Amino acid sequence: MRRGEEGKGGVVFLVDVDHTILHTDLARLVQVVRLRKMLGRATNELFREIYDSLKRESGVVDVLGALERFQEKARLKEPTLARVKGIFTEFNYRRYLYKGAQEVVAHLTRLGRVYFFTEGHPLIQWRKIRSSGLDGHGVLAFRIAKESHIDRVAGWCPADHYLYR
Repeated sequence: MRRGEEGKGGVVFLVDVDHTILHTDLARLVQVVRLRKMLGRATNELFREIYDSLKRESGVVDVLGALERFQEKARLKEPTLARVKGIFTEFNYRRYLYKGAQEVVAHLTRLGRVYFFTEGHPLIQWRKIRSSGLDGHGVLAFRIAKESHIDRVAGWCPADHYLYR
């Protein structure tokens, strides 16, 4: 049994997914290129405006919320909408893991409990973790608004020590 597995005590590692274990900027660039190829420059710009506006309003990334608003304005037909949504929901993040990330996470799970921090729509974030292969390490993954809610973690996963990065 690992240290802290009983739910109390031990060490909890709080791991930020974006820009720490996943090269999120590169993944987003690939998604943007795919979106531009599919929609064309003007329609892609409309999506980016909606996406950025929603991010400013809510403070977190919400691709599916942006797609919902985008659908209302762009009036995409269902096959195209499904393909656009697939760019985000079916994206393979494994290719964007930083070198050695899986090994580090596997090592951390031997030392304590690992919790992933990531922002955005829960479905997208869960699929991001699954497609990257990180869920195979027996770690618990959840969505949270990162730094602004770290103090709530103690109620979810009591530990003697917390390490965040």
